[in-house]
Amino acid sequence: SSGINAEYGGLPIPVNLWREFDFEELTINQRQKGSDNGIWRSILGRVRVGSLTSEDIAVLNGRVIPMESCTLAKDYLQQVVRYFLDLITAEPSAICLLPTRNMVDEFNSTILKMNFKKIVTLTAEDSFDGKTKKIKKNAEEAVRNLDKLHDSRNTAGLEKELNLAIGARLMLRRN
Repeated sequence: SSGINAEYGGLPIPVNLWREFDFEELTINQRQKGSDNGIWRSILGRVRVGSLTSEDIAVLNGRVIPMESCTLAKDYLQQVVRYFLDLITAEPSAICLLPTRNMVDEFNSTILKMNFKKIVTLTAEDSFDGKTKKIKKNAEEAVRNLDKLHDSRNTAGLEKELNLAIGARLMLRRN
């Protein structure tokens, strides 16, 4: 609330943002399994239904990355990256959650560039089998059109390029 007031001057009327989102229920919660994650599991369960307690908010606020005011987005990114690098020194299994895939790509690229001198880019090579030349030609054209979109959601979550370095962490995802 104080963050909203500072950033936007407050909200003129009470707003229940939960009514502005579509609902998608997760039926299996893999990442929060285990006894060490009981607090997070409970908080995330309450986030899901929009019923956070004041204790939940205090815990979440304790996880907010302190940021200095900047004029450029890349300066904010540098602050997040530096904070994360300090964090993984103490907690090697830490991850950074970001709201968009583009932000994740920028974050990961910056981490690689800051920590590794030799980065290797692997580019996928598509090959096609087809019963006829026409089927093969249509498949090749479809892949070329998908490649132009630069969106892995159109290729079963598989990226066209992977940037890797020896010793870098890698998380493969498929949604």
